[in-house]
Amino acid sequence: MSYCIQIIFCPVQRVIKIKIRRNDWIEEDKLAKYIEIPGSMLELAKYGLCELPVLILEFELDAILVQQFAEDLCCCIALGGATKKPGTFIYTILKKAPFILFSLDYDKVGILAFKWWKKIYDKIILWFSPIEKSAGDAYKAGIDLRQWVKEGIDYAKSVLNNI
Repeated sequence: MSYCIQIIFCPVQRVIKIKIRRNDWIEEDKLAKYIEIPGSMLELAKYGLCELPVLILEFELDAILVQQFAEDLCCCIALGGATKKPGTFIYTILKKAPFILFSLDYDKVGILAFKWWKKIYDKIILWFSPIEKSAGDAYKAGIDLRQWVKEGIDYAKSVLNNI
């Protein structure tokens, strides 16, 4: 078996979550794809200023990557898995956000998750990665993530202004 260990730090440089991904996981597998070590933070991971539009991503490393290029444009929130839901802290941030761009992985689970989020947040816009499955994969393929975020913000503003 091969594993990828992800250690998430908060702004004050302390470990808040350790997550292990099973690289050999398959959909039919009975064991989980991701294992969070007991004691890890249960809340979704937030990166950036809460007053900005929010970009919701599935994977913490994708959120950290986008934040590097667009910290002045958006606040990134990583679910840590397509089926995870916000706790009170993140729920409040999302309700106060100017709007939300929803960009989970472009797969069956990510698309289905949007249905739940749309029921809870009226200012949420579906905004998938322009190519590949995720923002991280798009970056590896040469996509300018800052430009992608700018385009998402412009698109969201045009959609929400027409409602």
